[in-house]
Amino acid sequence: MGGKRKFAAACTKVRNAQHAEVGDRRVIMDFSAFTGTQILAIWGAVTGSIGTVTGILGLWLRFRHQKRDQARLKCEVDFSFEVPNGVPKPKYKIIIRCVGRRPVTLDGIEYSYNPPDLKNRLFRRRLWRDGKYCNKDKLGRLKPVSLSEGQKEDFLIEKTRLEHLGKVAKVCVIDQTGKRWPVKWPKSRELDEKTQHGELDRVEEENPRRNCKIVGYHMQGNFYIHAQWNKEPSNKSVHMSRDFHFSRKDAYREKLEELRIFQLPKLLSGEIMKIT
Repeated sequence: MGGKRKFAAACTKVRNAQHAEVGDRRVIMDFSAFTGTQILAIWGAVTGSIGTVTGILGLWLRFRHQKRDQARLKCEVDFSFEVPNGVPKPKYKIIIRCVGRRPVTLDGIEYSYNPPDLKNRLFRRRLWRDGKYCNKDKLGRLKPVSLSEGQKEDFLIEKTRLEHLGKVAKVCVIDQTGKRWPVKWPKSRELDEKTQHGELDRVEEENPRRNCKIVGYHMQGNFYIHAQWNKEPSNKSVHMSRDFHFSRKDAYREKLEELRIFQLPKLLSGEIMKIT
């Protein structure tokens, strides 16, 4: 009888053990060895983990939906130029996009300036809150400007601000609820690079048959030449033009000298008909 008991106990132990197959490493577990309480505990752990993951995912989706359902503006600045006849003219503008689902009515654009002295610069944010060293351009003087989802508006920076643009520290768009939306404004060095421009050289020659003008200028770190001449010797009112772009000043100087010394005299004499 003792031997039979030992044999039965060994069989039970083998049946409840974990067996690993050499080929695919599969593990076989006999759940008959677990009590009802243990099975319920395992089932609760599995379903609890699934519920936690599902709850976090649902919370994230709800937060994302709620955020998109709010009013949101994306504001940035664009430093563009118009170059009529070789004269760069700033056309800087604030671009406002509505990226939220609720419409937003705009009130103005606020410019905050750096105070001239160091002491006030240390407390400039408090001064700005008190309305010092900042002023606002009113938007929608004739009618309110309202943006819906996906719409955008461009607002030119007024000419009176261009002279003091280097002193601007912060720009915000204000809606009619009083909320401020920051404009992505460049740092001082980047601002200088984006706004630098000016005329470098000008050559104008004329005779009874031809008139020609060559203007050299720099803009945003690059160099340009604008050449203009009348199309036909008998007609000085119809003009042709050619523009050249250079990333280096020495290349700009070399081309300018070539135009001034060689091509311009040939154009005036009729030896060539255009500048290349």
